Amino acid sequence: MENPRRGEDGQHASPFNTVNAQEHADLSQQGEPKYNKNMEPLLSSDPVQTSPQIVLALTPIIGVAYLIHTRVRRRYPRTLPTLTSLKVGELYGWMAMVPVASHYVLMKKTQVVQDKDLLTLEAFARHETMRLPELARWHAKHPNIAPSFNGESRDGSKRPVPAEPTFEWTHNHMWAPDSAYGFYCRKLYERFADKYPDISPQDWDICISYIAATAGGNSTPFNFLGYTVPFAMLARRWPIMLITPLLNGLQRGLFYYSAFFVLMHTYRHWAYPLTLQNKQRVAEMLREAYYLDRAPRFLLPTPPFTSIPYLRDPRSPTTKDR
Repeated sequence: MENPRRGEDGQHASPFNTVNAQEHADLSQQGEPKYNKNMEPLLSSDPVQTSPQIVLALTPIIGVAYLIHTRVRRRYPRTLPTLTSLKVGELYGWMAMVPVASHYVLMKKTQVVQDKDLLTLEAFARHETMRLPELARWHAKHPNIAPSFNGESRDGSKRPVPAEPTFEWTHNHMWAPDSAYGFYCRKLYERFADKYPDISPQDWDICISYIAATAGGNSTPFNFLGYTVPFAMLARRWPIMLITPLLNGLQRGLFYYSAFFVLMHTYRHWAYPLTLQNKQRVAEMLREAYYLDRAPRFLLPTPPFTSIPYLRDPRSPTTKDR
């Protein structure tokens, strides 16, 4: 089978121009390219294949583990102090919710990866993580740029939509640092808004928010899960009538806060691009703005987002020619 990663002239083919990414690599049932241990796309002839159904298969396994756990604890009560005040049902309920939520995340991820235009946006956002030093310098110059609700930004950047004191606006923009949002308003919106008048302000806002949230390094609150352990230990070592319920409540609050935002952050990452109304023009703007078809191939950082290769266009010059 001919290597689909290369064009007719032997150069790498690009999924961001005329060729769709899923036509070049063997895909899983979720529509994403498969890779071997060396991060090379798997072809149909490759023997190493993985089943995507393993995620959903974890749900009944967790249910069986919960039943076994409760039966064992009834017969052999715990003698060591616990690390959490959460009940067994709460812990297993959280673990069962993860594969269920992952199923819906994969549904959205499939739609993004299988769409050439949305794949361009995703790859561009991942590519922008290499611009973090430049973004850090921008943030150092504009440390206090929280958006005001009069349509103007404190960093002086022109914005596609004004800030609004509404839940929907806050939810859509809370994932991206405002410094990163202003940075990409300058880099994209101010330069290409006049050239692409058919891109609506809402689509500009979605595009910039998505890129800023991905490239801005906004971390999910995993560390809050670790903060719950000291609260739980204090609640058991310091059994004061008024303090123990307070510490238990703090632990539960931090746990559920982290659980909600971790799942919501991942789901929104793949669902938000699907709200674009004119994704074709947005993808064209990104190709023109940052010359995606001229960049050399690279692998996207940090699993599980290593499933989208960046391939050079066969019409563009090689690295040696430039």
